[in-house]
Amino acid sequence: KRVNKILKKYPKLNKSDHTDDCFICAEKLKKKIIVKPPCGHIVHRQCLKTCLLISISCPLCKTKLG
Repeated sequence: KRVNKILKKYPKLNKSDHTDDCFICAEKLKKKIIVKPPCGHIVHRQCLKTCLLISISCPLCKTKLG
């Protein structure tokens, strides 16, 4: 529940504005729901959710997200 509560705080972004890859799974951002946590990294929502189950920080920069 805590992870879902954290993810609800982050805005969902327009997929068409982002052509990069998710740094967690390396797939194109256009394929799934994407979010931007406070650290500014743009990732798939589900990828970030999986990471937050392990640690409440950004997997790239280690900024605390929860």
